Amino acid sequence: MYQRYKGTGPFCGYFFFQRPAVMALDMQLVKNILIKDFSNFSDRGLFYNEKDDPLTGHLFFADSAKWHVLHGKLSSTFTESKVRGMFPCVRQKAQQMVVTLGEMLQRNSCVEIKEVMGRYTTDVIGKCALGVECNSLTNPNAECRTIGRRIFTDRRHGLLLSGLMQGFPQLARKLHMATIHPDIERFFMRFVRENVAYRLEHKVRGNDLMQQLMELSGCKKLRFRKIIVDALFCAL
Repeated sequence: MYQRYKGTGPFCGYFFFQRPAVMALDMQLVKNILIKDFSNFSDRGLFYNEKDDPLTGHLFFADSAKWHVLHGKLSSTFTESKVRGMFPCVRQKAQQMVVTLGEMLQRNSCVEIKEVMGRYTTDVIGKCALGVECNSLTNPNAECRTIGRRIFTDRRHGLLLSGLMQGFPQLARKLHMATIHPDIERFFMRFVRENVAYRLEHKVRGNDLMQQLMELSGCKKLRFRKIIVDALFCAL
């Protein structure tokens, strides 16, 4: 569609099933949507189901009204000073990546750099966002790496059913439809719940996003599901 209408105007309109939609064709318009006027384009039209598919109830999938609420709450977790405080972790994992890459090159002169960077990113996200060691650089089959990869590759439904869920989200919610595999959901629920419980029991404080999310939710009446969803968004 983009190739067909490129150059005909700044945007084109179409119907996704019964829902009107717009595709931006002009790069300046795209830039304005993503940066300057982003607050007016927060509704991405993506399917989410907080009740039956809780991991989809995060900022990226939220509709306009909910997006503004979540954005206001989570903005404080990404201030310049807090992000700067996580840099030592990023540097440490980068040094570990150099060591791992050197070991791989000793065994084989041809290395899949995309996979190496994916393992590095997994370890950085695990430490900076969740405060845990994923050990993906030392173990390519680490559970965090395996599950993290499946989020983007494993489809719970085929293309037709996924399209119907996107085209008729209200109907899909009434039918209790979900997009994320149950075992992936259980992994993240258990992963974050155990992390939070350990910190509370042993009075551990971390310099990571998980600690900030715990403080935002209130440590006396923790809303575990909300923390889990927000943590997943920060990780992604």
